[in-house]
Amino acid sequence: MSSVELATMLERIASDNPGIRSVTVVRHGTVVLDSRISPFARGDRHDIHSCTKSVLSALVGVAIDKGDLPGCDTRVLDFFPDYEMAHLDADKRALTLGHLLTMSAGLKTEDSYLYDWVGLGKMRASRDWAQYILDLPIVTEPGTRFEYSNGVSQLIAIILQQATGQSVEAYAREHLFGPIGIVDYAWQGSGPDDSWGYSGLSLQPLDMARVGYLYLRGGEWNGVQVVPADWVQNSTSPKITAGTLAKSYGYQWWVDDDMFMMQGYGGQIVYVLPARDLVVVFTGALPEQQYFTPRSLLSNYIEAAVIADHALPANPATAARLDSLVRVLGSETREPLQPAPDLAQAISGRAFEFTENKMGLRRLNLHFTPGSSEAELEFVVGAAAGSLTIGLDGVFRISELYGQRWACRGRWVNGETFILEQEAPGKVLRRRATLTFQGDTLRFEVHDRVTDSVDIFSAKTAGAPPVAK
Repeated sequence: MSSVELATMLERIASDNPGIRSVTVVRHGTVVLDSRISPFARGDRHDIHSCTKSVLSALVGVAIDKGDLPGCDTRVLDFFPDYEMAHLDADKRALTLGHLLTMSAGLKTEDSYLYDWVGLGKMRASRDWAQYILDLPIVTEPGTRFEYSNGVSQLIAIILQQATGQSVEAYAREHLFGPIGIVDYAWQGSGPDDSWGYSGLSLQPLDMARVGYLYLRGGEWNGVQVVPADWVQNSTSPKITAGTLAKSYGYQWWVDDDMFMMQGYGGQIVYVLPARDLVVVFTGALPEQQYFTPRSLLSNYIEAAVIADHALPANPATAARLDSLVRVLGSETREPLQPAPDLAQAISGRAFEFTENKMGLRRLNLHFTPGSSEAELEFVVGAAAGSLTIGLDGVFRISELYGQRWACRGRWVNGETFILEQEAPGKVLRRRATLTFQGDTLRFEVHDRVTDSVDIFSAKTAGAPPVAK
């Protein structure tokens, strides 16, 4: 691969990054590029969201091959013989595991981004997720129309757990992650014996690439057939027209003419291009309007970099440029500390109490120390209190809070306005808050850089700052 195109891609990301967190490129089994964009760091896991569905599909193939699960033609109702369900008709009786895998169940789940995830919230609020899904009416004959559904994938996970007697996570650890060397992961669930199937898996980018490479090699890893080859072929072949994020859909995999894909909310993507012997991984916190940016980078730079099937002549200058860009993107440049306005000390330590708001933010106070490159943010959200460190020199500071890493940096833009940038590395969360102080009031404007929504809250000082003793 040519380092010229790869370096140019990284330059574009550096100059105008919409929220890409990492780029990993593997060709002929060699890691050609593995870049992180700060504050997302090497060794961090990222929530892969709906890429989880493709991993779930691999486990279904393993379970069928091992005899732990019957085949795709098995009727869904056969997995739930003790359930009574609403809207039981001929279509529901004909519903099969294969229909679930191809997102052609016809169930009225209304739980994707097209419906603002309303149905997903209803499922998660119900006591029995399987019962909730099975009670839904079928509005389209199974197998005739693609309709993306999180609930359908969750039903697959429930079926797998009932059939194997293990959580999806435990089954993956034994039959998938262990054999291909994935040891650092987290899989969210409702308990020790229950894993989510529609989302919930967190992996490092290189381990996402392992899953893609496993499928590129037909399910084989170091001479061991981990996932049956025919299942890999079936899963990544067009089963039904999708026409949304790709032309077609297989068994929980997206399929286009020359590639198949794992895709998740916010820009978590694994592209597999068999003809080029290529696996490409992106993670990110992309807004909806930038969702196809990774596809553009793949086409315009990464595929363009594939110019031969043999070793290329050495190009030390461009290789050094590429390595330098990887280092620059993985770190931040410390900026000269700017003088703080007089207001910084006037409001330092002073608590501001908010009116009722959708974030549940009740109280906030900032602590500024003259000459320091850091500030402290203390806050109360709901019944929980916390504090975060803010970098004032252009560099994110990382704080651990509630089991999550938070990255914050801020700057004064005038005598009364402070800008706070906040990210949760590994989560689809990026936001910018504009804090405007006027007398005893605070105007708190939050721009969610993923959803592109803006919320404005107001607060009043809760009293004078504490007197130093």
